[in-house]
Amino acid sequence: MLTAESFAARIADEMAPAVIIAEAGSNHDGSIDQARKLIVAAAEAGCDAIKFQLFKTEELVLGGHPATEILRSVEFPRDWLDELVPYCAAAGIAFCASPFDAAAVDLLAAAQVPLIKIASPEIHDLPLIRRAAATGIPLVISTGMATLEDAAIAVSAARDAGAQAISVLHCVSLYPTPAEHLHLRMMLDLARHLDVPVGLSDHSEGITVPAVAIGMGARVVEKHFTLGRDLPGPDHGYAIEVDDLAEMMSRIREAETAMGRHAKEPLYGIEQIELNNKAYVSAVDIPAGTGITEAVLKVKRVPDGIRPAQAGLLLGRTIKVDIPADTVFRTDMF
Repeated sequence: MLTAESFAARIADEMAPAVIIAEAGSNHDGSIDQARKLIVAAAEAGCDAIKFQLFKTEELVLGGHPATEILRSVEFPRDWLDELVPYCAAAGIAFCASPFDAAAVDLLAAAQVPLIKIASPEIHDLPLIRRAAATGIPLVISTGMATLEDAAIAVSAARDAGAQAISVLHCVSLYPTPAEHLHLRMMLDLARHLDVPVGLSDHSEGITVPAVAIGMGARVVEKHFTLGRDLPGPDHGYAIEVDDLAEMMSRIREAETAMGRHAKEPLYGIEQIELNNKAYVSAVDIPAGTGITEAVLKVKRVPDGIRPAQAGLLLGRTIKVDIPADTVFRTDMF
């Protein structure tokens, strides 16, 4: 199961599987039984971690904020941690959360979560970032609504506070995010300028985009999911359902397998190299003593021989034996 150490190692190694976080968010709708069902579903889909949001409404917004009642209805009670953290462990998936206040950070540190997620709006809450960084637990920082400078300031604050591992996620805070507003190349911009592993917090509909992000080098992908898009809470409508979560994981792991290694070379023993090798053969009967010119050469598919790129081994040389037409040239013929 994912730990802080294995998370840090995986995001730093592009050949390792990316870390996939099933974002349950507020989709428990205030029900611990629903939270358990989300945990089981994410574990069965093959996700590495499931993430919830750990906030207290009164500490998050001012009184009279238009979202006050909605937020209060989907709070994650902090005493759930005592049950759900070990419940996740038993299910084979890591528990993690986004903290929105200092006390929440401390609770997550005590629970020994493998990562602490800094939600997009909290990228400006540098005291929160510093407190999370000081735990030594890896940080994942989302950048919805943020500039490159905002992200750089947050990363710098985390590093200065002792963060051992940091990853930064490209994010567009639009729910759902249409394809024309995804701008996945911004993820590459973050990697280039911040020199950290990057990833995607995806709010698009469907399951295509996460696999695309993996192909572009994402080391962390976060995706909202739900037990049913028709449920009444605020985040169900744009989340993917459980069957789609499993299919998304399958596509991500297939994309990783397809990416393979860097070095460009023939796949010996796999590709049909001998059947498709091209080399010079004699275009006509060539008597001994003949000087080789392009007029007596032809290129055909043969298992081995002198390739066109090696024409200098042939042109201008004199044949010392009679060669019938369609004979593969060898260096001992000269």
